[in-house]
Amino acid sequence: MVRITAFVVATTLLSSLPAAAQAVAVERSNPPVRVNLSLSVFVPGEVAEADDPKLRQARRSLYELAGRECELLRDVLAKDCRLEAVQVNLNRQHQYGQRQLEGFLANATVSLQITPK
Repeated sequence: MVRITAFVVATTLLSSLPAAAQAVAVERSNPPVRVNLSLSVFVPGEVAEADDPKLRQARRSLYELAGRECELLRDVLAKDCRLEAVQVNLNRQHQYGQRQLEGFLANATVSLQITPK
């Protein structure tokens, strides 16, 4: 009788394992997705040093835009969003067209990870 009871218990436990494995597979069916974004801001005018207030404001603008990107992604297509990295570059720039402009181009590359809805 003990052997039969042990067999029934073991069989019952083993039969529940496929159901548990299926539950894990369902949870993982929506894998995270990486989103990359590039932003640019042109700062016109002479800039004497890297700590110039105009350049600090340009960097601040890029960081603020990067910070708000998760909010936008949650509104549109993400259940969850996480900022992974922000890279900012400042480059002296000369733009020629109808008039000549000198200044700096502030670029940012933003990497985010989302869980789609």
